Amino acid sequence: MAEEAWPRPTLLTRTKVSANICVYIEHLGILSPEMPSRAMPRVEYHQLEVGYEFPPSRYQVTPQTVAAYLEAVDEPGALYRDSDLVPPLAVGVLAMAALSDSLSFPQGAIHVSQEFEFLATVSTKDTLTSHARVSRKQDRGKLRLLTIDLSVLTEEGREVLTGKTSFILPEPR
Repeated sequence: MAEEAWPRPTLLTRTKVSANICVYIEHLGILSPEMPSRAMPRVEYHQLEVGYEFPPSRYQVTPQTVAAYLEAVDEPGALYRDSDLVPPLAVGVLAMAALSDSLSFPQGAIHVSQEFEFLATVSTKDTLTSHARVSRKQDRGKLRLLTIDLSVLTEEGREVLTGKTSFILPEPR
C-alpha cells in the first residue's frame, strides 16, 4: 500500500515505522470497535493540562492484528506467526493508535520520541486496556512540548507495557 494513500499526512514522526504501522492497522479496520475514535470525540491540545487522563481504551489483539503488524514490518519469522504470542512493539503500536484516536493534533505537530518498557508477554487471547496521562505540557517560545505517559494492562490487571511519548506542537494561530 502506498504511503500517500494513508490518512494523517501532517503527523510527522521520527519513529516513522511505528506511526506507519498504526495507520496501516487502522486502515485495515482491525482495531476493536471499543477504540475511542468510535465512541468519543477527540480532545484538543489546548484543553489538556498536566494530570489529564484520557479515557481508557479497551481492545483485543487478534491474530489478524498480529498478521497485519508482521506484514507492515516485513517480519518473516515464524515465532509470532505460529503461536498466540503478540510482538511487544505491536502492543506499543496499538497503545499509540488508541492515543492518536483520542487526541486532536494541530497541523505541524511532530512526534519526537517514544519509549516503551515491555513488562510481560501478551497473547492473542488477552484483552488489553491502554491508559494515557499528560505528564508534561510546556511552552518554549513558539513551540509547545507535550509528553504523555502510557500504560497497558490485561483484563486481570497485569501491566504489560509502560512508556511515554512526546510531541512538539506549533503555537496556536
